[in-house]
Amino acid sequence: MESRLAPFFLAFCLFAFVAFSPQERMVIQVPVRAHDGALPSDLTLADFELSEDGIAQNLKGLYYVEGNRIVRREEKKNFTLQPNATRHFYLVFQMTKYDSRLEDVMDDIFRNVIRPGDTLTLMTPLKVYSLNQKALGGKPVEQISKEMRGFVRKDIETGSAEYNGIIKDLRRLIKAIQTNAGVARDQSQLEPEVDSDPTLGNIGLENTLDRYRTSLEKLESLRFVDARKFIGFAEGLRGLAGQKIVFFFYQREFRPEINSSVLNSMMSIYQEDQNIQADLMELFQVYNRQTPIDAEGISRAFADADICLHFIFMEKAAQYIFGTSMKEQSEDVFKAFKQISQATGGIFSTAIDLLAGFKSAAAASANCYLLCYIPSMYVPDGQFRDVHVAVKNRDLSLGSRLGYFSR
Repeated sequence: MESRLAPFFLAFCLFAFVAFSPQERMVIQVPVRAHDGALPSDLTLADFELSEDGIAQNLKGLYYVEGNRIVRREEKKNFTLQPNATRHFYLVFQMTKYDSRLEDVMDDIFRNVIRPGDTLTLMTPLKVYSLNQKALGGKPVEQISKEMRGFVRKDIETGSAEYNGIIKDLRRLIKAIQTNAGVARDQSQLEPEVDSDPTLGNIGLENTLDRYRTSLEKLESLRFVDARKFIGFAEGLRGLAGQKIVFFFYQREFRPEINSSVLNSMMSIYQEDQNIQADLMELFQVYNRQTPIDAEGISRAFADADICLHFIFMEKAAQYIFGTSMKEQSEDVFKAFKQISQATGGIFSTAIDLLAGFKSAAAASANCYLLCYIPSMYVPDGQFRDVHVAVKNRDLSLGSRLGYFSR
């Protein structure tokens, strides 16, 4: 992921930070959204409870926001605030194959989600497309939607070419390994859809295994999630006023691996060949290698920047290939971004119906309450403060930011 997401994460790190006075810093704003539909529109300050690091706080202001408009406010004496309700939407696409279901999602965004006054940024594997209020209002919705759908499709197909090329090479190498090792009973058992590489049959099993391992490592480097890029992205948006809403579309990944029965056969056939045995053992280590994602660090950075992230997991079926295990390779990203979405007040969706999953995420951001308070024990020590929000005597599923760094 590093090589694909780096361009737009670096681009957004160029945002200038906004300087706040010490007094302004002390006013903490906490958007509260619903996870299972719209929030009741009649809640008041007295209905909410908010604590910071376990200590109850005295709420000073409440603002009910519909879309990008503040429609109701409640403030305690001598407390006035002019919060910015402008919505900045970000669509991030991390995909290895274009999915036609995105057509309906993109169309819904422009027809039913974006409103006058909003901004929209599309982040593809290749480019960043920023549409400000003027750009969104300069053309008919149908034309903008068509153009953006075309850009997204082209960028996903072009940007994932190297990744998919390595996937294809891995499948060729597995086919060559089985042929060189003599573990396939006949050629009909080998994958018919992948052309054989005649050069692979002449380099020997040991070299083929080495090329296979190298390709696996290269594939991993393309999808590596660099927490620093995500944190930099969040820091770049921290000073941007208004609502910052991110939809992260991530497509399920599979990695071609030599299946266990073939590996066991090879271990038995080459039990006297220490070089082949060592190569096979190294493959087991590569298969089991896990690069941890700093979900906590990303969660705190996104929460501190007051970014609401919705994680939309796109299912994709694994293809059956003889002698090959299509290994699920999405657990690390799924687990991390599920946690990040929860820490930012967003939702995660695994719906088979992609449009329905997006609509649920969009509905969760359609309206919110903005709660404001001045911490009772404010210390600008750079430490992270945990914030918890609840509604008294109501069983509501709420989403709010995990907390903030006290600066």
